[in-house]
Amino acid sequence: MPDTAYLLQVLTLVCSGLAALRLFWNGLYRRYPALCGYLVFRVPSGLIPFFFDNSSKGSAYFYIYVYSQPLIWMFYILMVREVYALALANHRGVHTLGRWAMYGSVVVSVAVSMLSIMARITPKMPQKSKYIGYVFAIDRGVNFALVLFILLILFFLSRYPVPLSRNVVRHSSILFMYYLMNTATILLRSMYGPDNQTISLVLEVVGALVIFSWLILITPAGEEVRKVVGIGTEHEQRILQQLDSLNAALLKISRN
Repeated sequence: MPDTAYLLQVLTLVCSGLAALRLFWNGLYRRYPALCGYLVFRVPSGLIPFFFDNSSKGSAYFYIYVYSQPLIWMFYILMVREVYALALANHRGVHTLGRWAMYGSVVVSVAVSMLSIMARITPKMPQKSKYIGYVFAIDRGVNFALVLFILLILFFLSRYPVPLSRNVVRHSSILFMYYLMNTATILLRSMYGPDNQTISLVLEVVGALVIFSWLILITPAGEEVRKVVGIGTEHEQRILQQLDSLNAALLKISRN
């Protein structure tokens, strides 16, 4: 199992670098700067542990994990904000409301998650265990909030025939599955311990699949906006007028 995890880590690093290079090469980094930044960040953060010997590798992983997590959470939030902004680029009022709703949901979810773990933190607990507990709690709160927010985005877009590019649809779907699996593995780790090798391996597999999906699915051809089908012209226009009215009202409120 350690050999398998090692190979998955190497595969993830290679795919992260290739995906970032592809975004730069195709010019898509301008539309997806948060995604590109996250892919670039994955390379050095994943390479650092390989420079430590076996005796110090455990401590290296611990410190890299603890101190890199805030940056990862920032990238998670920015990627969701990015895909949400692209989906509602022509409806800035709705986009602004949703953006603040996302920030609020993350804060509330993290606060609830932290409160749920405070009872388990005791003064006699080792300092490293406390750090891991806090990190897991925040990580769970961030991922859970983003899963719910993406679900709300998908529900909202299913009600309004907003034209979307294939890249936006794929990107949002990948993020949803990624955060959902992150939330599930964090919950399992809290039940079976952070050192459970099976759970760690599952997380490595999910991470590798997500990076590989970005590598092969986010393409210049995917920027073509897909047409909404199955909705009559009159009905579609009426729904879009409702969305435009809602957007105008929100813009007016935000300016006052």
